[in-house]
Amino acid sequence: MFVRWLRLRLVAQVFVILALAAGAWGGGAVAGAAEEDAGRLLVALDVSGSMNEPEGSRAGLTKIAAARAAVDEVVGAVPPGARMGLRTYGGGCTSSALLVPVGSVDKAAFGRAAAGVKADGDTPIAYALRQAAGDLPGPGPRTILLVSDGQETCGGDPVAVARELAASDVHVRIDVIGFRVDDAGRRQLTDVARAGRGQFHDTLNGAELANRLRRAAERALRPYRPAGTPVTGTPTASSAPVLRPGEYLDVMPPDTADTHPRRYYGIDVPRAATAHVSATVPWNAPPGKPAGNAVRVALTTVDGRVCAEREQVRGKDRDHTVNGGYVTAHATVELEPDPAAAPGACGGGGRFLVRVDNREPGYRDTQAPLEMSIVIEPEITDPKALPPAWTATDVPTAHARATARPTTGAGSYGDAPPITDGVHTDALRPGEEVYYRVHLTWGERLTYRLDLSELPASERRAVGGTAKIRTGPVNPVRDWAALPGGNTDWRDYDGSALTLVSATAPVRHNNLDSAEYAIASASLPGDYFIWFQMDVANTDPQLRVPFTLTVNIDGVPNGAPHYRDPTNLGSPESQLSAPAGVSTPGTPPSSAHPPAAARSSAGDSGRSSTLRWATIATAGVAVATAATWLTLRRGRRRS
Repeated sequence: MFVRWLRLRLVAQVFVILALAAGAWGGGAVAGAAEEDAGRLLVALDVSGSMNEPEGSRAGLTKIAAARAAVDEVVGAVPPGARMGLRTYGGGCTSSALLVPVGSVDKAAFGRAAAGVKADGDTPIAYALRQAAGDLPGPGPRTILLVSDGQETCGGDPVAVARELAASDVHVRIDVIGFRVDDAGRRQLTDVARAGRGQFHDTLNGAELANRLRRAAERALRPYRPAGTPVTGTPTASSAPVLRPGEYLDVMPPDTADTHPRRYYGIDVPRAATAHVSATVPWNAPPGKPAGNAVRVALTTVDGRVCAEREQVRGKDRDHTVNGGYVTAHATVELEPDPAAAPGACGGGGRFLVRVDNREPGYRDTQAPLEMSIVIEPEITDPKALPPAWTATDVPTAHARATARPTTGAGSYGDAPPITDGVHTDALRPGEEVYYRVHLTWGERLTYRLDLSELPASERRAVGGTAKIRTGPVNPVRDWAALPGGNTDWRDYDGSALTLVSATAPVRHNNLDSAEYAIASASLPGDYFIWFQMDVANTDPQLRVPFTLTVNIDGVPNGAPHYRDPTNLGSPESQLSAPAGVSTPGTPPSSAHPPAAARSSAGDSGRSSTLRWATIATAGVAVATAATWLTLRRGRRRS
């Protein structure tokens, strides 16, 4: 009977995992969520006859020649993985051509397309906008960047079309750049941008056009890109998929007046191990809309007793955007061992449930990606021999130890660039969240300083009075790790020079014993993240604020624990760089886990993204190990 049961169980696992590889377990929905926040840009370029006129700064240079050069400059500066396309319009009143479809930027294709553009005929803006909308099907944030040197000349109503497109899809915006336009053209193009929930910008020559085009493209193309192994949580606990340590990606529906969705997942935590679980929900609020976001994550026993719970709400007081932009909510819980607890009870080891919800309605009104990080730290054999919890909360000032170098931060955790001790230069735009990755091992700490440049008078006007900015370090399971001695609260920024400093405690396992939350958060080695955001408020979203980021990694590596790891979980660092795995819902807890050789320890190169993870390969690994691995483990909590 046991052999027959095992055979049936293995066959069931094979079919479930192959279904996951084919998208039947929600891979398609997860991919859709990743696409939703991936950001796409279509440049709609005017090639009407008036573009043969002078560009305004250099003798003999036409507007169309300057536009070609501006497109080339933008394409050369966009970040890797950006998705962008090019459409032209002009000639006849139904003359508009998609020269480069929206997709990963092919610089050679853009170069050939731009070089072949010629200017002639009328300016069918309304027609071009309808065609451009078809080039950017949903879901997710999409930007039409209209470049024109005048108003509609074909009898269409581009303002009405822009209003119609914006009303039909809250994630579409239309930004407009006027290129040496007259007063009538400026009025109409300004109205087009307003109707399309975008911004109008006037340019007087080719250099200004290139600058505005680059800024608009940068803003549209540095989005939050969700990452993780696709998984689908269940609305009820009984059928929850059981997850091993790793990083996962699901979809979180919004709350409504009648529905309050939850997502359930199972984890198995060996006795005396510590579980760390985080849930992250990014959301890009549409322009012009006050935004809030919230997430709550809990670890419970299988019968529903809450062992640990935490939430984050963004949307009250100043912790929100009032005019669109990113509002990423994340919450992290720990389940620490309790020697007195019975198996299955909080702290006693066994199977536990991860429950994720939106906390309450009234924040986000659309579905959003849900990222989860799971680390299960094995039993430590020598806790008393390890360094005690850190106690100081002061924040030292980071000092430059190298020459500054340009570094482009990412819009999300998953694609945050790795940086080291040194000086880095970048720029922040209103509504953005920017992330950098800093690796810390046992005994090391992160200290950094952000110096915002003083803006020239013309740029300071674009701040719109004062904007709100904030920064802080986040630990490998996305918990806030900023020592209170730094200035990491929301700060006013009016364009004057400003310095922000922050730091973590040195990484020590016994930091978990600290009553200071930020110190307790520095209990795991791995990739820490520097997070930086500017609230869009009344600020011009095309504003570009240069800054310098000075990073110090201090401390001598020491204090690495020794683990008792009979279930082969691996070290905390290896768990977040290894392929994650899902076992069949309902599989009983088991002490068997895949061998270490089945897990990658490739660091950043092993990180997952929705499109990068080869689910067929995941299925192959799972089938090959199914004879020995039936499930995962559970854990405990920090009070």
